[in-house]
Amino acid sequence: MLRAVLPLLLATVGLLQPALADEHLASRWSPAPIVVDGDADEWRGIVFQYFDNDNSALGIMNDADNLYLIVLSRDEATIRQMERRGVTVWISPDGKKKMQYGLRYRGGMAKARMDQRERAGDARPPQMPEGREEIREEQARLRKIIEVFDNKQTREIPAAGEQGPAAATAFGNDVYSCEFLIPITADSGRYSLRLTEPGNLALGIHIGYVSDADKAQMKERFKERDGEPRMGGMPPGGFGGGGMTGGRPPQMRRDAEKKEFWIAVDLARKPE
Repeated sequence: MLRAVLPLLLATVGLLQPALADEHLASRWSPAPIVVDGDADEWRGIVFQYFDNDNSALGIMNDADNLYLIVLSRDEATIRQMERRGVTVWISPDGKKKMQYGLRYRGGMAKARMDQRERAGDARPPQMPEGREEIREEQARLRKIIEVFDNKQTREIPAAGEQGPAAATAFGNDVYSCEFLIPITADSGRYSLRLTEPGNLALGIHIGYVSDADKAQMKERFKERDGEPRMGGMPPGGFGGGGMTGGRPPQMRRDAEKKEFWIAVDLARKPE
């Protein structure tokens, strides 16, 4: 289960070097389909790639039909970004770093994490404004969908796997995880990588990715109305120093930083 496995997966993170953009990671063959629920129990014994020196890691497996990914973090700033903007996976079958085909899943704040923050005396949701019902409703909607980015077109499909890809998040023992299933053959689902045979992929991970649609939505949210910013929004240009004018506090700046890295992946072949 998640609570038992994740501390073991991340126990040695401080001893490892961050991943290089062009480093290779060999996928492991999965003898049975992975249940996509965010839980890392099925990832025992996998070689993880650690990145950013911030207690975050990536695991990869595949079978003949699907690619499986899990992104784990116990870094507070990274977790906040995963909750706010989700995890975006870019996959390039020709091995080049291209943001043409990607999937983003935004699971929001897990109930276990809400309970933890309430016990710590910090019950605020990860977005502003605090307590607004529309944000809760939007988070509930986002948990049910995956955004598919395909040559600058964006579609929303069910996250449960009805149209191929699936995704889920979980939280336990201070570790947030986001798990993906991505079909790799043409007959595995409507949205797939359509690989003719296993090979090398360029894989990009974005935490905190902001799409053009996100930018338009934020611009609309932060528009002034009758000379005043909308409730829960911030003035154009953001808050300033001295509490509300100037630069943002260091923690706010760290929370706002997106994380991106690319890695070459060698897909596994079925053992003979």
